[in-house]
Amino acid sequence: MAATLPTEGIDFPYLLLEYYKKLGLTEKEVAVLFMINHLNNQKNDVVTPDMLSMKMNLSTSEADSVLSNLVSRKFVEFVADKSKPSSPWRTSLEPLLKVLWKHFSADVARANQNRYDAERAKDLEEIYAVFEKKLRKTLSPFDKDAINGWLDDGYRPVQIKDAMEDCLLEGKKSMKSIAKRLRIVRAGDDIRKEGVTAVSDKWDKDIEETLRIANFNWVPTDEGGR
Repeated sequence: MAATLPTEGIDFPYLLLEYYKKLGLTEKEVAVLFMINHLNNQKNDVVTPDMLSMKMNLSTSEADSVLSNLVSRKFVEFVADKSKPSSPWRTSLEPLLKVLWKHFSADVARANQNRYDAERAKDLEEIYAVFEKKLRKTLSPFDKDAINGWLDDGYRPVQIKDAMEDCLLEGKKSMKSIAKRLRIVRAGDDIRKEGVTAVSDKWDKDIEETLRIANFNWVPTDEGGR
């Protein structure tokens, strides 16, 4: 059963022990599930209450009650197997495994997202600090939004800081200049890898328009808004 998991190092016992409480399973039901898995691995196609009773400290009626409950809750199912005419049915834990894997995958996704969020926050904090120190100003919300956008576009923090340093050496301190430097770096990487670049001059016009809008005085004056 463990071999059906789509990852190495994560097996059925681990998943069951990790999530059985969340699924509302009792310890007796967990013991029966472990035994079914054990008997399946020993090539027993159909696991019956009698078989469970022989291997466990359960009467046949107790084993039958637990097994019936697991089937009704769709953790265990009896699957038709036409490839074996002599034994057309088999006891499967696949429904349970799918539920366990769903919980495991969700937890891994949450852990990765939390780690990403923490790393992202750390990167932004470092970039903001470097920019404010080097540019000798407090970054505006627009400045911070631009930096966030560069990270979203796949630029690494070191590339962003290097682009800012390069612009300062040229006497340029605007975010537009830094953005243009990043585009030059991206275009150079594209050409080295593929011989062409998808970066176009349209971006320059877009950023110019954004800057114009951001710097426009939207508060009406006392002279009728002129």
